[in-house]
Amino acid sequence: ALVLRAFLLPMLCITNAAPFPAPWSVELRLAGQEARRLDAGPAGLRYGPAGGPTPDARLWIRPSAMLLLAWRRRSLASVVLARQALVWGRRPWVATRPLAIIPEV
Repeated sequence: ALVLRAFLLPMLCITNAAPFPAPWSVELRLAGQEARRLDAGPAGLRYGPAGGPTPDARLWIRPSAMLLLAWRRRSLASVVLARQALVWGRRPWVATRPLAIIPEV
């Protein structure tokens, strides 16, 4: 969880400072941690505390599953079917967008 909160997500915001043509927001809840929010819009990608307008999607996920998804070692479907992640909200498909901006390693 520390790798995600303190390194991976803030680094994504630094490397994705360009504006996003279609704004989206995802509230990310790592299991056992407080909720945080990823917002993409004209100012680029921002990572901060949860709050503000209703997010497009909410994602609860175990930190180990998030790392496996980030490095493309597991598919989102396998993580959801194994009950290691739960997605809900008015536009739940938006929860996959943060995975699309993570560079391949």
